[in-house]
Amino acid sequence: MATFYVAMVIEVILIVGVGFYLNVKERILEKKGGFAYGGHAMGAIAVGATIGLTPLGTPHVLGIPGMALGQGEIAMWFVLGGVAAVSAVTLVTGPLARRLEVNTAPEMMELMFGDFNKVLIIAAGIGGSFGGLALECQGMGAIISIGGGFPYGAGLIIAGIFIIIYVFLGGMKQMGIVNTVNAVFVYVGIIGALIYVSSFMLKGDWSGVNSFYETAKNANGEDMSWMLSMARNKELLYTVGIVSLLSQLFTHPCSGGFIQACLSAKSVGTVRRAALIAIPVNGLFGLVIISIAMFGNSDIGGNVDLLGLFLYSVPKWLGVVAFMGFFGVVLSTASIICMAMGTIISNDIYKRYYNKDATEKQKNMVNRIIIAVFVVASVLIATFVPSITGAANWNFSWGIPPFVFLFFGVFWKCSKKAFTINIIFVWIVNSLWSLTPLPDALGVPPQWQDINAIITTVLSFVVGAILTAALPGEESLFSMMKKHTPAELRESRLAG
Repeated sequence: MATFYVAMVIEVILIVGVGFYLNVKERILEKKGGFAYGGHAMGAIAVGATIGLTPLGTPHVLGIPGMALGQGEIAMWFVLGGVAAVSAVTLVTGPLARRLEVNTAPEMMELMFGDFNKVLIIAAGIGGSFGGLALECQGMGAIISIGGGFPYGAGLIIAGIFIIIYVFLGGMKQMGIVNTVNAVFVYVGIIGALIYVSSFMLKGDWSGVNSFYETAKNANGEDMSWMLSMARNKELLYTVGIVSLLSQLFTHPCSGGFIQACLSAKSVGTVRRAALIAIPVNGLFGLVIISIAMFGNSDIGGNVDLLGLFLYSVPKWLGVVAFMGFFGVVLSTASIICMAMGTIISNDIYKRYYNKDATEKQKNMVNRIIIAVFVVASVLIATFVPSITGAANWNFSWGIPPFVFLFFGVFWKCSKKAFTINIIFVWIVNSLWSLTPLPDALGVPPQWQDINAIITTVLSFVVGAILTAALPGEESLFSMMKKHTPAELRESRLAG
């Protein structure tokens, strides 16, 4: 427990210290866009660290090690999904949003598909964000409970307090700075642990771990050698692997948190350079965590879980650094979800429909109120969130139709009617598949029922393409951008 408490004290000093500096020295909150966008002045390292850490969170810190314990290297598909999504954000959708100088991800969609469809996206986004934030609160609560010996409920409350402090003090710029520091901590921790495991526990020889999986049997007496391959178990390849890849690749690139991080960058070039930080920060984490988790699950590793290994098996200083990193990773994801939804509501709803002359101070106040409400509500429902990776894949499926139509709208055609019909249809199918006995009625085996991402991807592309081709629409966004400046597009196509 001493490891955990030292890590938390250092994290508090870091968060409060950076927040104090930004408020007193830089007076960041008084600048235009200071709270929500860091004054649009964040560099490639801070933007890259934020984007790289954002999709990690609870699914990576707790979910992927859990997947590795039962499914082995199949968990790498979840990692690849995150890498693909981060690549798409930093190289495609992020630079596009920064070039258009929009305020939020829904505003970028409004340029192509109108005000009504933007409201649809916001409505679904609020529900999805609640689910995502509850998932992150669940992860933070578990880390605090395991590391500090607190009851799980107390861990959730402490998690909520951390999130609010993290976001409230210095806004987006604080998150960028602390995320950069946490990225260093997490990599020193996990790479240090990998070196320690390799050098001192395995004496430089991993062949014993491979041999364990090649010869061991599970509780049902079944062979476990397939766990050393990403594709040998065909059933898990499709029901877990491909689902994990698609659910992230087609959701994250136009999600609020990712786009907001890109909008905080100094320029379009800054977003692209951020890829050099974001992609390795995101991908290497999952790769190392799976290796360590599979070692811990073997008889050589003592059959311990990931957090237990860092608490009891590695040197104390390494455990402190790793716990700071793990906690910071989950905190980063939770905070960007809060910041994105607070900014979307304060800009796209409050300012657009209720107070067109809202000042920066008024928007910041609304943003903070929304964040506080989100955190409290998410802490209350966190105990009802189901399995981490399954919940993440289901939650991600809601963002697939908007991304598909972003692709259509940018390169092909902007059809408002096609967007409306397709997105409502796909969301209804996703809900029916998840919340009703429909899969059972269709005779789908239980192990094949968690394939929301595949269903929503196919329907979004196929039905969406048919509707877009058949229904009237306007020219693509790229065609519009050749004729008009970003300012002209925003003035002519945004409501209000």
